[in-house]
Amino acid sequence: MIQYRKLYSAANMTEACLIKGILKEHSIETNLKGGNLSIGIGELPVDVISVDLLVNVEKYDDAMDIVH
Repeated sequence: MIQYRKLYSAANMTEACLIKGILKEHSIETNLKGGNLSIGIGELPVDVISVDLLVNVEKYDDAMDIVH
């Protein structure tokens, strides 16, 4: 079973997809968590709207080098 680790909290789905695309160019697959919450944006506090990018723990260091 693949273990995932949180790499980054994007401010919105657009930022999350941009980072996901950059990581994919480096053969690092990501999962997004929280993106569907943007539907209720008018009723949620701003800090709840972020989208978390999760990566395989084995690729975490490589992904961190790219993102930061």
